[in-house]
Amino acid sequence: MNDPSKYTTGEVDALLHQGIDKADIGYIVIDKDTRVLVWNKWMEHASGRLQGDALNRPLAEIFPEIRDSRLEDAISNALERGMAGLLSAKLHRAPPLTLRRGDGGIARLTNPVIILRPLSGIETDRHGCLIQIIDETNSATREKTLRAQAITLRAQEEQLRTLFEAINDTVLLLDENGHIVALNDTACLRLSGTKPDILGRSFFDLLPTPNALTYRRYFNAVIDSRTPQRFEDTLGDGTYLVSMYPVPNGQGRIQRIAVLASDITERKLFEKRIFHLAHHDALTGLPNRAYLLDRIEHAINVAGRTRRRVGLVFLDLDHFKAVNDTMGHDSGDALLKTVANKLTSVVRASDTVARMGGDEFVILLEPAGQDQDIARMMERIIAALDLRWGTGADTVRVTTSIGVSVFPDNGNDARLLMKAADTAMYAAKSEGRNRFQFFSEEMTIRTLKRLHLERELREAVPNDEFIVHYQPKICFESNLICGAEALVRWRHPERGLLAPSEFIPLAEDTGIIVEIGEWVLERVCKQIAEWLKVGRAPLSIAVNVSPRQLFSNNFVDFVTKCLERYQVPLKFLQIEITENAIMSDLAKATLILLKLRHLGISIAIDDFGTGYSSLSYLSRLPIDVIKIDRSFVAGLADRNENLEIINAIVSLGRSLKMIVVAEGIETIKDVNVLTEACCHLGQGYLFAKPMAVADLEKWLDAKGYLGDCWGCKKRIDGDLLDDQGLKKLCR
Repeated sequence: MNDPSKYTTGEVDALLHQGIDKADIGYIVIDKDTRVLVWNKWMEHASGRLQGDALNRPLAEIFPEIRDSRLEDAISNALERGMAGLLSAKLHRAPPLTLRRGDGGIARLTNPVIILRPLSGIETDRHGCLIQIIDETNSATREKTLRAQAITLRAQEEQLRTLFEAINDTVLLLDENGHIVALNDTACLRLSGTKPDILGRSFFDLLPTPNALTYRRYFNAVIDSRTPQRFEDTLGDGTYLVSMYPVPNGQGRIQRIAVLASDITERKLFEKRIFHLAHHDALTGLPNRAYLLDRIEHAINVAGRTRRRVGLVFLDLDHFKAVNDTMGHDSGDALLKTVANKLTSVVRASDTVARMGGDEFVILLEPAGQDQDIARMMERIIAALDLRWGTGADTVRVTTSIGVSVFPDNGNDARLLMKAADTAMYAAKSEGRNRFQFFSEEMTIRTLKRLHLERELREAVPNDEFIVHYQPKICFESNLICGAEALVRWRHPERGLLAPSEFIPLAEDTGIIVEIGEWVLERVCKQIAEWLKVGRAPLSIAVNVSPRQLFSNNFVDFVTKCLERYQVPLKFLQIEITENAIMSDLAKATLILLKLRHLGISIAIDDFGTGYSSLSYLSRLPIDVIKIDRSFVAGLADRNENLEIINAIVSLGRSLKMIVVAEGIETIKDVNVLTEACCHLGQGYLFAKPMAVADLEKWLDAKGYLGDCWGCKKRIDGDLLDDQGLKKLCR
């Protein structure tokens, strides 16, 4: 048996009429007043009367011959027995039946079999009778055939009724006025009543007013257009997909409207969930890139009509990598959630906050207001995202860099606004981070120049355009030259000699710094080897190493191979790395520095005092040298706060048996203060600028350099200072 839930009420009604019309016996259905409700094709052929001539007329009016006959008595008896459900078929033998045809002719059934079956429940408060007429004049087996057909028809009717009741969806059959003539058990549950209470009532009176109006509108559309209608409706807590089908009678007139309502509440919730997952970030719950782009385009379209401005804010967290690397990704995820919550609490209800991925967020300001309005909001965001993340020694300061673009000033579509805001954000980072920048045409020009410079920078190493300069370091204890720092310069083919500040940040951002750093390290090792070869006492050279280079997979191996290739004694090479670089991935940095220490290479921390690390980490790291950042040395004699910082750093370094170097020394006053603070080494323009190899050698020869003083523990005869101080060492 087929699954009953696959049939609609309309299909049930159509199947029943189709079977009756194809039957080779006569079918007539009359109501309690003997008016004809069904008149099949066989009756049309036998009587010569079309359905249109017979429907809704009393049977005795069509066939006057049955008046006062046994057949009329039998029909009356069947009508009186009308009760709920179908009764067993009753066979009635009849004498020869004469039927007056509609065309005036006579139809005679000499051996008819007439079956009467009382019917009830088909229509409200109406009972009827099914009349089957079989002519057995030319067949002795007609009665047997009739019985088989009757049994088959009864089985079909029972099956259709079972299908109707078994459907889980709400199914109703309405007349042309909207009154309920049939419904299944599910419909009773939906309408909160029993069949006797509901049958015959107006369907629209059983619905809340807003829903009733909707159903009435589509009901009228079915009758007017004679075509099915479909719509969604919300009733209570549920959502339903409603289908209305016209059910015509034999003449094509719409007498019934089938209503099928399927509960799609769970499907709608699932679709809503799928939409949310497709358009929102799984971690923070914020809109994602796809959803944001759609929102931007919509905002631009609205703003174009209303002449308003739309703002796009691009945010990137500063030092987020340090959180992930030192505290783990779970802590990083928690930070991103915190940032998302803070952003949504700062912006207006009309604005949209989205996460683009990683630690990048975008805010759509709709509307944007004036520049000063945007600036005030950016200041609030910067203040909200100035966070101290972590606990104790693991605390990291997290800030944000922000770029802002505005429609229509900086672009007329989402792509251009995103690009402009991104450019402004990188400008904010390059200006020192923890700030915001508006996009401008000047930024575009700088960006294009940056791209051009990047292309040139990538060709600089293979074109041998770099050169190493060396800046000496002076030992305050021995008054001797105590090594030098290697500083790379770019001999640009058009712009001449470029200082590191003009290309190192770009090299860091693009990753080219690794290639440049390896070139510098190898060139320094080669230079030390050349000094040894000609018998010149070499200096201990400190080589700056970028975070990218330090954390590359083969850094320690590369250093080892360089030393072996040029046979350089380990005491002549020092690796110098910034404090922030170490703290960006403390665990990995510690492992790498321990490997270098195991090789016998000394390690220096550059720019000490400017980072965000805890000083307690110094005791755990294999560090030999601390270099005080030049910002603390500048104007040292006139700034007491800097003197206190230097005293603290020197005291810390000495207690940890580390050598302390002060950078950026430019005056004798600076030297006197640093000497009194017991700083070990000094480096700056007061002594010498960075020099090429040839100039360095001449400078060393002029100073009467006698040998290295590494460690500042060895005093060599031949004091380089005269009675006036450092005159001999100064330029």
